[in-house]
Amino acid sequence: MKLGINVPYTDHIPREMVVAYVQEADRLGYDKVWVAEAYGWDAFTILAMLACSTQRIGLATGIVNVFSRSPTLIAQTAASLDAISDGRFNLGLGTSGHQVIEGWHGVKFEKGVRRLRETMEIVRTVLERTGRLIVVDTAWTNCGASAEIVARVAERLSGVRDLRLQRLGFAPVTCPTTPPLEELFYPNPRTIARRH
Repeated sequence: MKLGINVPYTDHIPREMVVAYVQEADRLGYDKVWVAEAYGWDAFTILAMLACSTQRIGLATGIVNVFSRSPTLIAQTAASLDAISDGRFNLGLGTSGHQVIEGWHGVKFEKGVRRLRETMEIVRTVLERTGRLIVVDTAWTNCGASAEIVARVAERLSGVRDLRLQRLGFAPVTCPTTPPLEELFYPNPRTIARRH
């Protein structure tokens, strides 16, 4: 059994306490630290801070939503964090919810499953570094116009290891079957226990 911890998505906890908490988990042999994102700090910045303050513990977003950043920005950020952490990063993506997406980010919350699937395809394409063009038919991002840019960015990410991309959600309905992607339903422990 592997044990992990999570860091609350609040900015009310002093950074020094967060770092000390995760450093102790790293020292004790915990497998992974999950950083959520909603209203407080963003997950990527906190994980970069933790990457520079720890030795071996895995680092994961739990979750980063697919509405507030473009898919290519998510991929670029994930690749950077994976390099900074020496390959310890896991990218957890999900849809979040109406209150965060529309209420906080001001973005329309619709077609979450489709958007998650399409974002994951684009992120995977960028991280594969193959330079292949993206063939995603979507109304919310102009993939045709950005495919050439994505191909160029993908060529520049040559130092990225095989970054783990995970779909994270509260129920199986948020995760349509798209093999070979790993499925992990977070954060309901009963659901995780049933799947193992």
